[in-house]
Amino acid sequence: MPMPMEFEVDLESWLSSVQRTARVDVDGSACVISVHYGGAPADLWAAMTNRDHLARWFGVVSGEPPALEVDIGLPSPVPVFVLACEAPSRLVVNWQSPILPRRTMDEIVVTLVGEAQGTRLTVEHRSSEPEVWLGAGSGWDHWLCMFAYELAGAPPPDEEALGIRLMPVWLGVRPTGS
Repeated sequence: MPMPMEFEVDLESWLSSVQRTARVDVDGSACVISVHYGGAPADLWAAMTNRDHLARWFGVVSGEPPALEVDIGLPSPVPVFVLACEAPSRLVVNWQSPILPRRTMDEIVVTLVGEAQGTRLTVEHRSSEPEVWLGAGSGWDHWLCMFAYELAGAPPPDEEALGIRLMPVWLGVRPTGS
């Protein structure tokens, strides 16, 4: 995929364009982040599955599908197991966070849908833990913002400042559910 794509990233405009929802119920919690990017689904798929690109916006991936590990800066790599891969539109993985007390397997579903002038990328992170939605939501929001900068070929924002900017955004999300 040719990099960069033809668009610019304005952090405040980008943050306000992201759709964020969460739910908490007896089964656990989930967060959903949905954002529009310029570019065709196949181009975004290539950028989000290429290990060189992943290392710049997400983390260093090791292993071979279906069993992978991703170093995202936590105390240990995150084990990831690919459940479904339907290029260029859908990826489903199990993910085990090394920082949660009950090392449960969360499910992450990534979908890419072509729409006018680009692609809608949606990430749904489902967990059996009721409190996971807030950290997972702000984490995926952070990574998808870094992905936008990667796609634009722009220098990324300061990661600490971005995290500080995102937490109040997610604190304003009101989960639905029972």
